[in-house]
Amino acid sequence: MQNLPRPRKKRKGKKRTKRNFNETRIGFLLEHQTPLEYRILLEASGVLAPTADLIETISYASLDPFFRTDEFRQALMEYRQVGLYPKYRTKTNINKELDYIKYRRRKAASLKNY
Repeated sequence: MQNLPRPRKKRKGKKRTKRNFNETRIGFLLEHQTPLEYRILLEASGVLAPTADLIETISYASLDPFFRTDEFRQALMEYRQVGLYPKYRTKTNINKELDYIKYRRRKAASLKNY
């Protein structure tokens, strides 16, 4: 009689899949609403995904009003909890891209007045 290893029990629940940073909610928002801070964030973090603390540090240093919104705070809290394993990836399409381009143009025009 041999000592055979016992079969492992299957884990219950749905398998979590690791996403890219720009497919998370916070990454998508930063990429489209604050592209300058997004680039700084990616350069600072290098190959690895940025930590929530690094995102928060850059948000405090920035004068962009997006970082004071509830949408950003909720996305940051979600990123702290689930990291790169969100339930759904954030998708984009042509209409969304056009809307964000218009948004960035309006934003740049309003910041020139300061």
